[in-house]
Amino acid sequence: MLASDRCWESFKKLRSKSQKSTFGELATFDLLTKGISSTLESHPLSVRAAERNLDNELAVRLLKALLLVKHVKELKTSVSNLRVLMSSRLDQRLTQLRKDVEESLRLLENQIYIQRNGEYWKFLTDDEKGRRAGDQEHRAAVLTTRVGGNTSSFLV
Repeated sequence: MLASDRCWESFKKLRSKSQKSTFGELATFDLLTKGISSTLESHPLSVRAAERNLDNELAVRLLKALLLVKHVKELKTSVSNLRVLMSSRLDQRLTQLRKDVEESLRLLENQIYIQRNGEYWKFLTDDEKGRRAGDQEHRAAVLTTRVGGNTSSFLV
């Protein structure tokens, strides 16, 4: 089966599931990963690791959504937009959901699953994670300052 066929099947399953839902429930964007996970780069390692290691269900759902939109430049992954993608009910308290999304994004960033760039968030591939972890280790190892022509190094 072609990747486009798998995507189409996932959309149909999601639509069918949402038709069986009770009034007011919404299908969240992250649910699309179930049917197309085998066609997504980096999905098996990063998302499976998050599912095993994180106790925060919303953080895992956000990670899946960020994976799906990684290469969609037209969709800006701001907290507000991600909150909309994670809305699961019409009567959901949006201010609380926003706080929960922000908390989950910080957790994912601290665990190096995602990266913040200004007000936008990005899913990190395994290669990007390695580069980011290396940069952090380098910065944390030595802080060099120049004071009056003298160079001093400090371990941080």
